[in-house]
Amino acid sequence: MKKALKINEFSHKSVLSNPKDFLAEALQDLCEAWALGLTFFTRDLKAQYRLSFLGLFWSTIPPLVFVIGFSVAAKANIINFGDTPIPYPAFAMVSIMIWHLFQSCVEAPILAFKDAKPLIGRLRFSVESIFISKIYMVLFNLVIKAIFVAAALIYFEIPIGWGAFNAFFPLISLMIFGLFLGVLLAPITLLIDDVAQGLKFFMTFWMIATPVAYVIDRSSEHYGYMVFNPAAALVATLRENLLSLPLNYETPFYIVTILGLVGLICAWLAAKIALPFITERAGTV
Repeated sequence: MKKALKINEFSHKSVLSNPKDFLAEALQDLCEAWALGLTFFTRDLKAQYRLSFLGLFWSTIPPLVFVIGFSVAAKANIINFGDTPIPYPAFAMVSIMIWHLFQSCVEAPILAFKDAKPLIGRLRFSVESIFISKIYMVLFNLVIKAIFVAAALIYFEIPIGWGAFNAFFPLISLMIFGLFLGVLLAPITLLIDDVAQGLKFFMTFWMIATPVAYVIDRSSEHYGYMVFNPAAALVATLRENLLSLPLNYETPFYIVTILGLVGLICAWLAAKIALPFITERAGTV
């Protein structure tokens, strides 16, 4: 039996005139988006590496450049990163890969909205599908990065105990908060390109201001400032769980996790309401 076609009714009324129907439609679009998002992900993955000689290694080259640079600077005493619980190259590898994952989550919604920009005003489809395709790409690159991290830990003979499985929850929390920031900024980038360009510089500055390449624990004099840096709690907690180290940011981590989850839901609904108007203002319709 053929599935009945869905009938879409368009009205001049605001979607918020009936919040119950709006939420039901939003959830339905989200559920339907996963299959279409997988199709978009497969298409993008093939197109991305079809003419590339290095292929999958491009997803690890940017963080590896940072790792090599920080390791050389530390060994030559050009920069003093302080003491680290494991050999510094392995520490830098784990930390930079975590930060690069966070940055990818922030950028994923922005790239998704830009890809969807020419289609939103012309086709009736779940915009969330393009957003989810970028999440699939982030997860795919995460697997590749995890292989390099595991190789570094094995090379430096750093044991990974069962406690490393505790890193799963901090991993999800870090991704959620990154996606929240990305979804929050994505609609604005459709109107102002400077936001996306400025974000690249801001993320670099944010990485330097976050204990990524160095350690700031409870005994540090700068710890009081870091509790107000949401990225510090997310990066440090994930790293400490992965390496079975003492936790230093438990309370800030749980606060940031809750804010990220609530913020992601609110930002998604707000973007869903505003996106048609923004694309029309941007001149794509």
